[in-house]
Amino acid sequence: AFIGDRYMFLSESTLRNIAEDAASGFAFMNSHRTGSVSTPSELPFGKTFAGQYQAGMDSAGRERKRAVVGVYMLRGIKPNGESGPTTDDLDRMIRGGQVADVSVGLSGGDKLCDSCGGILADCPHVPGTRRAMTDDQVSAQTQRGIPGGRSSYTLDNARCGEVSAVFNGAVPGAGVKKVMAFKHAGKLNHRELK
Repeated sequence: AFIGDRYMFLSESTLRNIAEDAASGFAFMNSHRTGSVSTPSELPFGKTFAGQYQAGMDSAGRERKRAVVGVYMLRGIKPNGESGPTTDDLDRMIRGGQVADVSVGLSGGDKLCDSCGGILADCPHVPGTRRAMTDDQVSAQTQRGIPGGRSSYTLDNARCGEVSAVFNGAVPGAGVKKVMAFKHAGKLNHRELK
């Protein structure tokens, strides 16, 4: 799906890589707190144990592709000491709907311009604008459903290093809210529930 605040798409190769990387196992974090020069890192709340690439059609007949990731946490763990939430706290917040979005930490790959097909850093187009776009490129972007026919890019062949619970994820539908809604509505089979 189109990631509107970034004028970006994730390619099929990136989605497949997310699923593959999740099956190998990466960290489930709190708000991408993986550390940097100026901020300390936090320990993860859990880890991925499964990943699956899925392709199909939505109810409007549009092709949809996604990566589905399975995450687990141990009960009663305080990964970041006494002052931070426990895994039980996070589980209760997920079940209660307070934590509903997730975000993936992606790295590498190529940013491909959707206007001209070139490497984004080497072309004159700027995502979210019509800068240097021809009328044909604007028309093509409009037909793709990009607001105002503006330029966008596709992140191709990126890898995933972590997934985080966040207050407002960038990708529409990325999160625990959809699976929890399906669970409560009885729409998941036994295998999917497990």
